[in-house]
Amino acid sequence: MARFSYKALSGSGTVLRGRMEAPDAERVLHALRRRGHLPIEVWPSRAAWLTLSARPKRLDGAQLAMATRELSMLIQAGQTAEQAFQLLASGTAPKSLRAPFGQALARLREGEGLADALTGAGFPPIYRAMVQAGEAGGALAGQLAQLAALLERAARLREQLVSALIYPALLICVSIGAVILLLGMVVPQFAPLFAESHKALPFATRMVLGASETVRSGWRIGLGGLGLALALGLVAARRPAIGAWADEWLLRVPVVGRLMLLAASTRWMRVLAVLLKGGVPLPAALDLVKPVAGHRALQSMISVLKDGIRDGKGLTASMPPNPPLPDPALPLLRVGEQGGQLAESLGHLADLFDSRLEQGLKRTMALFEPACVLLLSAMVGTIVISILLAVVSINDLAL
Repeated sequence: MARFSYKALSGSGTVLRGRMEAPDAERVLHALRRRGHLPIEVWPSRAAWLTLSARPKRLDGAQLAMATRELSMLIQAGQTAEQAFQLLASGTAPKSLRAPFGQALARLREGEGLADALTGAGFPPIYRAMVQAGEAGGALAGQLAQLAALLERAARLREQLVSALIYPALLICVSIGAVILLLGMVVPQFAPLFAESHKALPFATRMVLGASETVRSGWRIGLGGLGLALALGLVAARRPAIGAWADEWLLRVPVVGRLMLLAASTRWMRVLAVLLKGGVPLPAALDLVKPVAGHRALQSMISVLKDGIRDGKGLTASMPPNPPLPDPALPLLRVGEQGGQLAESLGHLADLFDSRLEQGLKRTMALFEPACVLLLSAMVGTIVISILLAVVSINDLAL
């Protein structure tokens, strides 16, 4: 989503100015006209580095799943979308979600469609895609129930990952603190002793003394450089060319790339299966699924698939060479498509990749914890042994 500023004329003749998030300027113009305004000018908003703080806050997945389940029940009970959003915004939804539902409610009352009303309020792409499919197919309550199940599954997986990362993260922080304490306070106490000995120190000791001097004299520069690098990285990641390169690079990283590809494939295949089962045509379903994929490589592949299908080809016949798909996605999709059960094949693959992802995360974390212990123990041990070697060599000289 890009951020645009606009100037428009209201029905009463008042000049309106504001900002709106949309895929392109045409969507901004369309939204303004649907609100009864006459667009005067639309232009891209400020530079990305000035608008990083203005991006919508990411909504909590578990709370959003609970609110979506409630929204589905309200609509199933006969409430209109406006009435259901009113209930959620006025206090039924968790406190952190009341403002986003309130923003969507305001746009809904201005005449926008439900999916368009969700744009810019922080709802994830999968949310807008499923709601749009529910609106188009006349089965909004059912699609919301499916969406709640997807969000619950994603939140459960995220909680498992966070729980598995707590101990290694704590271990890393404590160990880095111990290394900094050793280099900044303990090692400098031995430096005068080594200088007075006038003896050539072991290589490891000289390296540790150099690191200690760097930590003591250059920590401000190091922190400033780290902060600047993070800021530049955030800005650079928002540029399409750099973002595409970063996505491709991440997918090639051993272990991490495989897990990311499994997670992204699970996400877009499951949503596509739900949309196809809901009666959404394949080209329209691919349009809705594209933002859900997340990675630019997968989004490019989905664009190629959509173009091929519009040219009369099948889904698997439209696949580009070496598509970014885990095994055995392509042969199973081909079998499902030939048998007229593409949605079922997509759902089966999503379940398969979901299971592989969960197992892969468990194995990775099981190896990551002892690896962290060994690596950080080696760092601390190297510092201590280098100091002991120097002390022993000085005592030998004194004897």
